[in-house]
Amino acid sequence: MTKSYSSGDRKATNAALPASEANRRLIEAALAVGKHHPVFPTNNKKPCWSNAELGVAKGQGGYKIATQDQKEIERLFSHPRATEIAVPMGSASGLLCVDVDTYKDDAGLTKWLSENRHLLKNTLCHKTRSGGLHYIFQHPADAPRLPAQLRSRNSGASGKRVDLGRCR
Repeated sequence: MTKSYSSGDRKATNAALPASEANRRLIEAALAVGKHHPVFPTNNKKPCWSNAELGVAKGQGGYKIATQDQKEIERLFSHPRATEIAVPMGSASGLLCVDVDTYKDDAGLTKWLSENRHLLKNTLCHKTRSGGLHYIFQHPADAPRLPAQLRSRNSGASGKRVDLGRCR
């Protein structure tokens, strides 16, 4: 799985900006994130580069092209469909994401979160488009098994667009 970060939803906040200005802002944000984690560009949670455009075989694109190389970040994020910054989860980034589907209105999960919020108060957290939560942790060698309502994202990609910040 990947987590996608945005310097603002280009469709909403950068709509009035010329494409080159919106793209410049995205590249700058990608370069900033790329100082800490490998990144690759997405659009609506999907990689914006096709395997054909990349010149790679099936299964070699997507999160596998994530990089921290500044020149490559500039090239990748110059794609006209690039609107989001994705970070692969797992050993590639050293991050693990616990995906909490709060929007499914599971009473037990809501109660657990309410009773244990103090345990998660200093954890980096993002709200998802669908109303769920992503808690970001350091990736352990072996990710723990979690209840069905909590999905561990510790490798691969699914490209969630989220805003940086702590859950409140």
